Amino acid sequence: MTGIKLNKKTGLLKAMAHPVRLNILEILLKRPCCAHAANKTVSISQPNLSQHLRALRRAGLVRFEKRGARRCYFVSRKSEIARLLRTLNALSGS
Repeated sequence: MTGIKLNKKTGLLKAMAHPVRLNILEILLKRPCCAHAANKTVSISQPNLSQHLRALRRAGLVRFEKRGARRCYFVSRKSEIARLLRTLNALSGS
């Protein structure tokens, strides 16, 4: 396996390796969500939420579309991310 592919895989895992980010992914798997609504669900400060969403976006795990002044986020490659989270849940005994 090439170093580039390994770097991509570790980048994805690093982006997911935070409880808040996993929670955000689980929320977005259920339905797309604008940042202000996600902020109420996750219960962290808006700047902190923005940082986590940025990390997920840079890793290619989430995308957004603008709706007026709002950014509404959704999971990219939804079926693959859902499968990965199910695997993580099975491995962790959740």
